[in-house]
Amino acid sequence: MGEPIMDGDNGFQGVNMRLDPGLLPEGFCSEAINKRFINGVAKTRPGIAVMNWSNSAEDYYKNQTYAEGSRVRYSGKKTSGGSIVDGELTGNTVSLVDSTEAYAGVTLDDSPLAGPVSNSAVGPYFKRNGTDSGGTHVPLSGVSAVDTTHWSDIGNRTYPFTNVKGVGVFRDPTGFEHLLVATATGVYTALEGNGSYLVSAHTISDDVFFVQAFNVVLMFLGEDTSPLVMSDIDTGFVSVTQDASDTDIDENDSDGTETIPNAANALFSGNRIWIPHHRDLVAVSDYLNYTRYAPVMSTLRVNQGSEDKLVQLHKFDENTIIAFKEASVYALRNTYGNLADLTLDEMTRSYGCISAKSVVTVGRDIWFLDRSGVRSLGVTESGKVQGVDKPVSDAIQPVIDRINWPSATKAVAAYHNNRYFLAVPIDGATENNAILVYDFQTNTWAGYDEGVAIGGTLTTASDGTASTYYGVKDFAKLTYAGAKRLFFVSTKGTINLYDDYNFGGMYDQTVETDSSEADYGNVSPANITDKIVTRGFTGGVTWPKNWRDVVCETATNNPQFSVSVAFDGVSETLSGPTSGLVTDKTFSRTTYDRPFGKADYVETNTGNDYLTKFRQDYSWNCGTGILHSDMGDGIDPDRKQTHLSQYRLFGNGRYVTVTISNSRGRMEVANVGVKGIKGQAIGRRTI
Repeated sequence: MGEPIMDGDNGFQGVNMRLDPGLLPEGFCSEAINKRFINGVAKTRPGIAVMNWSNSAEDYYKNQTYAEGSRVRYSGKKTSGGSIVDGELTGNTVSLVDSTEAYAGVTLDDSPLAGPVSNSAVGPYFKRNGTDSGGTHVPLSGVSAVDTTHWSDIGNRTYPFTNVKGVGVFRDPTGFEHLLVATATGVYTALEGNGSYLVSAHTISDDVFFVQAFNVVLMFLGEDTSPLVMSDIDTGFVSVTQDASDTDIDENDSDGTETIPNAANALFSGNRIWIPHHRDLVAVSDYLNYTRYAPVMSTLRVNQGSEDKLVQLHKFDENTIIAFKEASVYALRNTYGNLADLTLDEMTRSYGCISAKSVVTVGRDIWFLDRSGVRSLGVTESGKVQGVDKPVSDAIQPVIDRINWPSATKAVAAYHNNRYFLAVPIDGATENNAILVYDFQTNTWAGYDEGVAIGGTLTTASDGTASTYYGVKDFAKLTYAGAKRLFFVSTKGTINLYDDYNFGGMYDQTVETDSSEADYGNVSPANITDKIVTRGFTGGVTWPKNWRDVVCETATNNPQFSVSVAFDGVSETLSGPTSGLVTDKTFSRTTYDRPFGKADYVETNTGNDYLTKFRQDYSWNCGTGILHSDMGDGIDPDRKQTHLSQYRLFGNGRYVTVTISNSRGRMEVANVGVKGIKGQAIGRRTI
């Protein structure tokens, strides 16, 4: 009989996919999906919440002929006065509906953009039936009644934007933050708690880039289209026209200026707009004037013999701008005054930047995506900017290798709440369907996030040769519920709150985006499937062992999880009940583990005992209706129950990895241990 051997991790801090699992240090996993490593515990990430800010919302009913299938939102406002011209009411005034016209208890509010207090963003909505021009144009008929002859009450909906081209944030002079969403037909704005509306209509062909400069926001639409500017929401976006500059300032020229050029993106730094254009040129606007530049005196070329294209400019400090090209990186130094002292230094030709929106400042460093992975620029001890030779994504290189590089120019990144997020297309996708996560509190990668709310396939050709993908279009940080939070806008057109435990919930939310479907605009929950794969437990010795037990300490809420193990041999994996492990394990909401024979919990809480100890699961089944009014000691549907589970197995190998995957609810893994026996592994081939 061999000597017993034990190994395990009493906590987890991050992921390293590059090293051999048997060589990983304690606390590291060899893979993680949809996990966060917080205080040593591997937790299911927060759910993604769809924000009810819709581009299909009407502020009030218009007295017009609506086409069949048209959808309008009841907002508690109506038009009156004016005259009908081509089916549209002109010269009208907007007023609140009469109290006798209020529908379904909607509370009226005369505040700008407020709509009904009770439900200002998501409805109720009505859908036009038939194509006849007769009958009322307003869905209500009489006192709080629906004109069912011409309209159907379709309830609350969240309608997505169509053909998103870019996302930005505009901070107006009054301090309000407006989320800007550019689509093929124009730019919409959205505020917390309000339905969105069209700022200005424009035909937009290419992706756009928003830049805030002073109290205005510029929208760059590519090198074939002139940029637009917006100074206030009511005016919307207009063409950029030259304003006079103060030529008494040494930084400005008195003549020879032109309107800023067309470009795909730009940078606001040092009270100037820096605009990369025409492959490797940079136009620098007048000081304190974003509208014009001097082509002769304020144009520079970022090139010292390289042929690659200039991708993005990014501010490093008050006097330094980093110029990212496709295969090289340059530093523009002394970017002050009249630019007479500006110098161009080549930093490296070993790597460059593949996507303009992948460049993000993280602390004192700048991270960006190169074809070799995520790269970093930082400050050395002598104060110089220097690149790091090894990619910071080295630990997750197997995921980097799955990136679809022809579509990686769409990659976008954000830094928020001490985490770095990079959305990329993997496994052949043409849109960003996975988000890589780095945690600066643990200084390790936390794996990556995926799911139907992040990205996937919309349609697939009947012969299986091509697919239409959707994914993350762009990130935006916006104040919501009193705090700065991270959002992303999907190419499906939804605004999504991301990585927020306060409002994220236990599920991802998705929206039906097929306008031909009856449930178009309906929000539905989707389970989060998460997984961790532990390091290879060796017991401190290198030769093969006979592995016999797995012990897991978890905290769960409405889980459905599986445990499997794998050894270092080819395809040597054990899973399922026949192996002594478990598949799709669940816990009962009504059963108590002890004392033996205790009566089952009544899910309507008639016994006022929701938090009585030793129940297997404390999630709430919404199908049981409202809980009993007398809550006794209270309720907590988010409470997690801890479990210590032990599984028997029979396997042989130099090491063993444990995979814990969960397909619904929440799963927290605190520690994992294994037991085995030293000695020659049975069935192993010896040479």
